[in-house]
Amino acid sequence: MDKEIKRNLECPVCENKEITLQKFRSVKTEVFVCQSCQHRILTSSEKSSAPVSSKAGQYSLLKGAGVDFMIYSLLLCEDVRSAKSLLEVGCGVGFSLDFARTYLKMDVVGIEPAPYYELAKSVFNLEVYNTYLENTPEILGRKFDLVFFSEVIEHVENPGEFLRIVRLVSDKLALTTPNGEILHNPKALNYSQINNILYPGEHLRLYSKASLKLELEKAGFKDVYVIEHPLNPARLFASAGMSAPSHLNAQKYRDIYINYLQTRIKSASDAMLKLGLLWRLFKELVNLGNYQAAAEALKQLLEALEENDLTRANQELFFPPCAIYYKGMMELNTGMIVKAAESFKIATKLLKRAISKYPFDEEYADLFLMAKYHYALSLERLGKKARAKAIYLSLLFNKPPLELRARVISNLRS
Repeated sequence: MDKEIKRNLECPVCENKEITLQKFRSVKTEVFVCQSCQHRILTSSEKSSAPVSSKAGQYSLLKGAGVDFMIYSLLLCEDVRSAKSLLEVGCGVGFSLDFARTYLKMDVVGIEPAPYYELAKSVFNLEVYNTYLENTPEILGRKFDLVFFSEVIEHVENPGEFLRIVRLVSDKLALTTPNGEILHNPKALNYSQINNILYPGEHLRLYSKASLKLELEKAGFKDVYVIEHPLNPARLFASAGMSAPSHLNAQKYRDIYINYLQTRIKSASDAMLKLGLLWRLFKELVNLGNYQAAAEALKQLLEALEENDLTRANQELFFPPCAIYYKGMMELNTGMIVKAAESFKIATKLLKRAISKYPFDEEYADLFLMAKYHYALSLERLGKKARAKAIYLSLLFNKPPLELRARVISNLRS
């Protein structure tokens, strides 16, 4: 990490003038770090590699939208169950709003400037405005019990002004944003993790807990809380105008999430939506170790693909590399080691290809490492120890997370 002091800059949050330049050789982004509040300002010469236009909407429906993450974030709000109305800024294709409407019984409205706002209207039948908050008099003249936005503020040109506009419609706010503090130790991160948090061409800033709290308070919000997100420490969760974030029972949350997916699958008339919901349900059931139910969800997923002739359609479905990995996990944990090894081998190849095409996608990067590890583990259990050892050693060069690295080293020593 190359550093030098940039004395002519000033932190836009705390106004401190001691700014350090943090460079990453693998990413064409300069990161200016405030030495007081640890706020990070980003400048990049790269263009975004995210899907655009209608393809971005399809990506969100099928895989991209972190539905579990957004639902968990809403449920972290202590006052959410008493709220009657919700405005989501940057609502994407509408999953959060749909959950709030169907499960929390709230009146919901969304704002989404991207073209795929049409999916929120057509797929979920939501009230969504295709513009920016400051350009929506229909919204600015109303009051909402809660405003929510997930992974938005890091993209906004003037976050202070944006937050002051948000305050015109509600004193209660919940948001998520990338956690800039994970860059304190970049040597512990691999390329994909760094690329995801910096998101060259898209992210303009990264908050620390201190800088996000100060930003919200400067905009006039009271009772501000900022924590590492319980589902993903690479993200921050903040709330304002409410009690401290809830301590969610993990099992209760999972039950709510699965119930939402199952209910929505039954009523989904849109083919892409149904596929995305079935894929998410399959993944969740595998994670919970409910392999019988997971096998049924996988069967429904394959039937839905065949029913809509999507297995031969000339379009990208995004989730198959991940689904093959989870199929391998189901096989591995039910004693079908030969099948599991084949699934992990295929998943590794497909995930590597997906990463090169969509380096911003955190799940592809995470599952690539896990698929490679479980492929080696499967070979080891099949007695192919030399091949397994070679894969374990190659995996160490991919800079896996510390926990996975420890597992690899333990397996090599055994």
